Amino acid sequence: MAHRSWAATDLGRTLRENHDSLYANDQLGVYAVADGANVSAGEFAALLFIQAVTEAAPALSVAAKRMARCDDPGRARREIFDQLQSLFDRANSDLVQLSRDDANLRGATTTATLLLLSVDGAFLAHVGDSRMYLLRQGELQRLTEDHTLAEEMVRAGKISRDDAHTFRYRKVLSRAIGERPVLAVDLGYVDAMPGDTFLVCSDGLHESAQESDICKVLTEGGVQRPASRLCELANSSGGPDNVTCIVISLARVSEPATMIHELAPIQHNARLAALGQLFFCKHLTDDERMKVLRYVQEVRVLAGTTIVREGDAGSDLYLVVQGSLDVWVGGTKVNTMTAGQHFGEIALVSGQPRSATVVARDPARLFRIGRDDFFDLSRRDQSVAVKMLWAFTQSLAQRVTDLSRQVAQKH
Repeated sequence: MAHRSWAATDLGRTLRENHDSLYANDQLGVYAVADGANVSAGEFAALLFIQAVTEAAPALSVAAKRMARCDDPGRARREIFDQLQSLFDRANSDLVQLSRDDANLRGATTTATLLLLSVDGAFLAHVGDSRMYLLRQGELQRLTEDHTLAEEMVRAGKISRDDAHTFRYRKVLSRAIGERPVLAVDLGYVDAMPGDTFLVCSDGLHESAQESDICKVLTEGGVQRPASRLCELANSSGGPDNVTCIVISLARVSEPATMIHELAPIQHNARLAALGQLFFCKHLTDDERMKVLRYVQEVRVLAGTTIVREGDAGSDLYLVVQGSLDVWVGGTKVNTMTAGQHFGEIALVSGQPRSATVVARDPARLFRIGRDDFFDLSRRDQSVAVKMLWAFTQSLAQRVTDLSRQVAQKH
């Protein structure tokens, strides 16, 4: 998908050094922002991460382009997640080791937020309190969670969202490159549309400017330097911190409208909310649903499309998000599924042939997660997989109970 970017970084109005660093490469489709902490070595930490991005960017770009030609996009997506994790791990290990060997680097850490464009979407990798936003059709939504002590306490229910703004330690990072030997990285994938705009920024922007004002700058027609305008916006509020912004705009295209195009990809926040309503996520926290979301592929189909066919091999679980589907067994329609229902959990676990044919009654939207994706999730986050398996077990147990009652009633 054609795109262009604008990038800018600014010292701010009160600091003497700029500890922010950035990487923006339109040819490779790779963008990153790092915000170094520690007064004496923050700049070094940020530059170290950006150097790691510079070295990894060509391989990341090749992998993202290869995904469009791959017969197994789920596998290609997992491989890119592995590459992103390795990039962050290498930078983290290098900084931890250097800070041990050099007293001048003790305590040096940095935030790290990276965007990698693919043919029809974007990968994100994130640690710290820099942020990534998506502007779509005039609505600005945040794609990342802040890894700060205040946010962790809000998520744990220990303080309110309002209290977080005045919390004494609200700027203390709970996760950062160089903080400890083992690093947890938030990884994700977002479906993109022509006309979308991504923003990657340091906290110098979102701490100084309201999201409504950020949205206004990004949506203003004729703005030729949106990144610089955002830096000016932060400085207009006093500029208490360094500020760095990268704005990536995906080209708008003119093409005939179809039912598939009318079913535009669900907004990131809406996908997360929809996931929370589904049976296999009912035991998961918000953070855990974010981990599952990285493996969810959105499927949009026209009326009359066969999703699965009776007797065929299958390994995917499907969850109905929008529309209705007819279920056929042996040529007889036995059920109609609507939003919130699911099918294929047995195939997800065992890979047995499909027991029914499922056809879209009208244009429909589904979430799909494959068996290999589930196994990869199990390997990375065992606690999440256990909760999901427990939900699967409850669902199957209920089906067995319902079937037993039906048999008993017939006799």
